[in-house]
Amino acid sequence: MLINNRTELSRDERNTAGKKTVNNQGTQIELLESKIRRKNLIVKRIPDDANEKSQETREKIGTVLQTIGAPTDTARDVDEVTRIEKYNNTRTPPIIVKLTTGRNQEIMELTRS
Repeated sequence: MLINNRTELSRDERNTAGKKTVNNQGTQIELLESKIRRKNLIVKRIPDDANEKSQETREKIGTVLQTIGAPTDTARDVDEVTRIEKYNNTRTPPIIVKLTTGRNQEIMELTRS
């Protein structure tokens, strides 16, 4: 009977340790996702064409960045450009720009100028 209680205690301790590990990993994942999202920009009010390709959207983003005074090599500094929603002729879907560097803070300051 005593051996059985020790086994149960050991199992409970392992279960508690496992739960702590899972919680810690969940927190680390949230921090990493947050860090990745910090490099993202959401750009609104850029007209969308019905059959617009990703490269065309990337070029539009490059033009906008040039216009606001944030010259960017879109091939090097922009990882991905995607529209959040599908084409809709009544409203313009926003664009998520995933930057390879953390320049989004610099770009945001330029838009406020």
